[in-house]
Amino acid sequence: MLFSLGWMLSKTWRAPFQMAPWLASAFVLSVLGCWDLFRGFGRADFILLGLAGYELVIGLTENDSIESRVTAAVAADGFLRRLPSDSRSRT
Repeated sequence: MLFSLGWMLSKTWRAPFQMAPWLASAFVLSVLGCWDLFRGFGRADFILLGLAGYELVIGLTENDSIESRVTAAVAADGFLRRLPSDSRSRT
């Protein structure tokens, strides 16, 4: 796993959709990167803007789907009852 602020945030925050932690961390990094421009003191910090882009790329390539998160959360709560594999194939 690559280091990502969005990944760390996704482990603690139950987001309304899958990309929310990465979008939030990219937004914060973008604001911090452009803070000097907003205040009129100088240029943008392109390292922070690059990290914001990195967060978005990591979020877009995250392979942990929302279905697997919901299944894991429901299974952890004990509400999921799995059917035997042979009963799923019969209709």
